[in-house]
Amino acid sequence: LVLADTQIEGYVFKGFKLDVIFKRAKAKGINHAKRKWYGLDLFAPARRNKAVAECLEQMIHFYSGWHFVDDNPVMHFNPPTWQQLKNIIAPSLIVYGELDLPDFKEMSEGAASRIPGAKKVVLPDTGHISNMENPAGFNKELLEFLKSLPA
Repeated sequence: LVLADTQIEGYVFKGFKLDVIFKRAKAKGINHAKRKWYGLDLFAPARRNKAVAECLEQMIHFYSGWHFVDDNPVMHFNPPTWQQLKNIIAPSLIVYGELDLPDFKEMSEGAASRIPGAKKVVLPDTGHISNMENPAGFNKELLEFLKSLPA
């Protein structure tokens, strides 16, 4: 199991909110909301690198934005995943960037401490999109993790 810059169902966000994006989508349209989404602090570290920023812009451009205006049809676990992390028995790698937002750092730290035997990696000078912002560091850690697994 590899969790990278993860969001875990059942975690209650303290600071990160998308409500303003949802409201903008309903009031001014999905394209307006997508521009606001791209501008969030969540993606500030990614925007520092021109190539990553361009890729992120493309990803957001081609995303439908359905979740900005529709209810999420996902059926949630009971109890929520956040409360069941201790039950995960798969070898697990938790990766996140040191510049990610506090809520996402807390989720990653929580996963690393709750999943038995999980390995945690914090990539330096990296934000929420660690595999794109620091591909060499991300791939190095991922390969080391995969090599450590029994055949």
